[in-house]
Amino acid sequence: MKLVGFLKPVKLEWLNLTVEELKKGNDSENIRQFLKDYISNFYQSKDTIRKAAAILMNAWVDVEYKNIRDFALDLYDNVKEEEKIALHYGLMMIAFPIFNDIVSLIGKALYLDERFKLENIKNKIYEKWGERQTLKYSIDRIIMSLKEWGLIENEKIGIYKSGKKIIIENAQVKAFLIACYLIAQNRDYIDIVEAENLYSFFPFLYNLNLTELNNIDILSKNNIGSNIVIGVKDL
Repeated sequence: MKLVGFLKPVKLEWLNLTVEELKKGNDSENIRQFLKDYISNFYQSKDTIRKAAAILMNAWVDVEYKNIRDFALDLYDNVKEEEKIALHYGLMMIAFPIFNDIVSLIGKALYLDERFKLENIKNKIYEKWGERQTLKYSIDRIIMSLKEWGLIENEKIGIYKSGKKIIIENAQVKAFLIACYLIAQNRDYIDIVEAENLYSFFPFLYNLNLTELNNIDILSKNNIGSNIVIGVKDL
């Protein structure tokens, strides 16, 4: 059975604070306690506080792919405020398979119809994951988080449309997103044309060219037949 793990909505402010604490060099337990103390300004339930802090920790601190996290950490102070959302988003895709599946389904629905019904997203997730109570909570909390971040908007009850579009100009952020996608999807490589048109990245507007991606450390470039494909280096 797949673990869900995304059981509370999270605010961008909390994600940004997590990064700031990580940059200070604080250890995992100190960061966790800081986050719990801060989140207690918003919630009273200790269980809610613990679960919200756990999401932040799993995205940025207690991570499997430390080289990808460190790449994002190095970028953080050198990108536009809106591009920071892409850093959080990419790490969420890696840390939470349920988040990865939901944003892909949302992106496909928006591509086909410019809006989506939450009920349809839930049904497709249940087909893949099985229907259970924690999954229902997780879907709702992810939708709430995406709405909080401004990436989707309510059109009417149960129906959503795309929110703001974030223009990604920094080539390293583009490379980071591609790397996160490949890891989250458990793929070895991707064609650059496909990489420009991924459902998962519905909130972002970006163009890719091989020249700007050539010298970015986390990506590799290879030829398969007549196609040039991009992979992730040395995970």
